Amino acid sequence: GGTYVYSNVRIEPDAAATNFNPFITDINAVRGQETGYSTLNPLDNTGITKLVDGNLSFRRNTNNGRINSTIAASFGKYYAECQVGNDTLVGVSEVSSQTNTYPGGNAGSYGYFGGGQFYDAGSSASYADSFTIDDYIGCILDLDNGTIAYTKNGVSQGVAKTGLPAGSYRFSSRGGRHDGTETLDRWNFGQKPFKFPPPAGFQPLNAANVRPETVITRPDQFV
Repeated sequence: GGTYVYSNVRIEPDAAATNFNPFITDINAVRGQETGYSTLNPLDNTGITKLVDGNLSFRRNTNNGRINSTIAASFGKYYAECQVGNDTLVGVSEVSSQTNTYPGGNAGSYGYFGGGQFYDAGSSASYADSFTIDDYIGCILDLDNGTIAYTKNGVSQGVAKTGLPAGSYRFSSRGGRHDGTETLDRWNFGQKPFKFPPPAGFQPLNAANVRPETVITRPDQFV
């Protein structure tokens, strides 16, 4: 348990060898293994004319364009962040909800609009603060308790929807409109650091987090 010194050589009895190589150049060691984060789906949208930045940023050329995330979930708590463009709705939609209108414009879809309204199945109600180009809107999806909430530049805007029906949901957006100036919606599903921290207990939307836990009740029966 002690430290011994022999001939001016210090010997630590609990020292262990390591194979760490500080000069390794393997890409997965440098960058980390890919974890299947969601992006925006180029095959699941309406009216989207520009999709860039690894399918994380886009704009539209129709009034009611919508694009959805590539990953959907039916349980769990998720957070995503959007740096908004012009005339944007940031929302959530059930996988069976059609994309031919904005989030919140039809059944199974919901959206927070820049004017401060929350849209639910075509109806709107006053909800929270207005937002404008380059504000950061956090979308907080709690599928365990059936709620949708938002933040604006890190400040909670409160719960917008309760009693969310059971289903499989993805994040959705009506992005910035090209009206003479280039405006984009820029999404982050967790593949890079969020501008503002998610609420406690909420995870980024990726393949690892939407995978159900496998519980083995008799581990002695498995190798």
